[in-house]
Amino acid sequence: MNASSSGLVTPSTMVRRLRQRTLVIFCGVSVALPATVLAQPEPPPVAPPAPEQPAPPPVAPSAPEQPAPEQPPATDLSTTDRAAIVFEAGRAHLLAGRYAEACPLLERAYGMTKGIGVQYNLARCYAATGRLASAYLHFQQVAEVSQRSGQHNRATMASDQAAELEPRLSRLVLSVPNPAPGMTLTVDDELWPASQWQRGTPLDSGVHQIVASAPGHPKWTAATDMAGEGRLVTVTVPSLRPPSADPSDVSPDPAESPGLAPQQVAAIIIGSVGVVGLGASVILGIAAKTKDDDAAAFCDGGGCSTAGVDLNQDALRMGHIATGTFIGGAVLTTTGLVMWFTSPSDELDAKEQTVSALPFVGPSAFGITLQGRL
Repeated sequence: MNASSSGLVTPSTMVRRLRQRTLVIFCGVSVALPATVLAQPEPPPVAPPAPEQPAPPPVAPSAPEQPAPEQPPATDLSTTDRAAIVFEAGRAHLLAGRYAEACPLLERAYGMTKGIGVQYNLARCYAATGRLASAYLHFQQVAEVSQRSGQHNRATMASDQAAELEPRLSRLVLSVPNPAPGMTLTVDDELWPASQWQRGTPLDSGVHQIVASAPGHPKWTAATDMAGEGRLVTVTVPSLRPPSADPSDVSPDPAESPGLAPQQVAAIIIGSVGVVGLGASVILGIAAKTKDDDAAAFCDGGGCSTAGVDLNQDALRMGHIATGTFIGGAVLTTTGLVMWFTSPSDELDAKEQTVSALPFVGPSAFGITLQGRL
């Protein structure tokens, strides 16, 4: 019985079958691999490596860099140098006739150095611009200083310039008839001593402010115009008012007090006549009583003599007159009082009133007649 018929598997058969399966598996894999590989991109070609360069030779260390030397700072110009620069600029404008630019520069340079040459050119600039008094003053100062320092040519030129300007100067005189104790005068904020008030000081053309002051007195101010040339202007400074006193101690000025109203004047006149009438009535009453007493000496129980009758009649007549005078005086006095106390307080109403009082004398009476409007 052989192996195939009996169903037994020999070792050789098993080896053969195993080889066949391995071949089949290998073939399946070999077939599947190309599809996977074809789906991927091909890698780029790799460049061949560059040949190695030789290393550079070592560099020797350099010496440390030295810092550059510092430049010395520029020194500032001195005041004299700056004044010289300003002066040259101002003098160039002066020679070119540009006085508006020249004068401020020359003033600045003169304020920095007070040099005689600068002052002389400044005086020339002032003279060219019409500031004659300022130019005259500077020319005089230049002449004095130059003469003392031996600069005779400059002194002569400055003196000649001042002499030419002198007739053209306008001068101010301050007249102070009654100066207050300790009074001072300033012109344009410059103090003028008392010796200068009447001297006639030259001033530039234009308006100048004058102020007078004294301790305990209010200030007095005035402005004067010195326009023109060759003028002499005199300003009188009035007496300063005394210090203000307590208002309660100051009596009112009679010239400023309002006068009496016409009704008040009439009231005074009428009241005065009434008072006189009252006095006269008293005197007449006393005289009547005296005559009546005298008549009693000429009368007895049976009657009176002729002298007694005459005395009685005189006493009776005087008594009537005294009574009438008393009544009239009382009426006039009362009227005067009423008119006084009812007089208007408004000045305009008082001016509109016109009242006149006229006396009258009759055979048996006398009095005053009022005429006008109250």
